[in-house]
Amino acid sequence: ETIEFSQKSLVGFQVENAFGFSDLQIAIRTKRGLAEYPSISLSAMSKAEIEQIKSALTEIMGKSGIRYQKESK
Repeated sequence: ETIEFSQKSLVGFQVENAFGFSDLQIAIRTKRGLAEYPSISLSAMSKAEIEQIKSALTEIMGKSGIRYQKESK
């Protein structure tokens, strides 16, 4: 399964680590406001692959200049 969105619509992401598993959370801006995708499991990926994802998303975020911080629950 894939998730597709315009790079310009990305406003935030977070990688959460719990119990040895990693989950990716992505937030995008839509016409109706902010939307958070359901968590994406990264448990099948190596630490190096997760770092590549984080690096790529950070680069995209740097280009957009938009920041979004997910509220802690």
